Amino acid sequence: MQNKSGIHPSGNRILIAQESVIDKQESLIEIPEWVEQKAEQSQVVGILVEIGPDAFKHSVTTRRNSTGAVTEVSEVGYSEPFANVGDRILFAKYSGLRFPAIDGQTYVLMNDEDITARVDEDFDVGVLDPRKRAGRIKDD
Repeated sequence: MQNKSGIHPSGNRILIAQESVIDKQESLIEIPEWVEQKAEQSQVVGILVEIGPDAFKHSVTTRRNSTGAVTEVSEVGYSEPFANVGDRILFAKYSGLRFPAIDGQTYVLMNDEDITARVDEDFDVGVLDPRKRAGRIKDD
């Protein structure tokens, strides 16, 4: 996935293209605002677009000699990244900063640790009732 936003994360930040939970254009009925807010309250879904240079690392230590030249760089990281560019991820609603980018889409710039999960393409965040998601209740 190519980053066309004009926003490039630094440090341990990541950039996410935010997905809409409810697509108003596909619906013929008007969805009340409280339903949209409830859907967005717990989690939000997005596509990981770009990863900052220090993302998924606990710490980066740089040692310098007496002249100020870098002599050693050590990194301590997680066993593996939480997600890779192009992955669909969940994150908390109030995580990060939201920006409208030059390509017209809304992006979220946030800390790498704010990723809560990776989700499959067929995972539907728009289903509000977890019993329906689990298949225990059928739609009428």
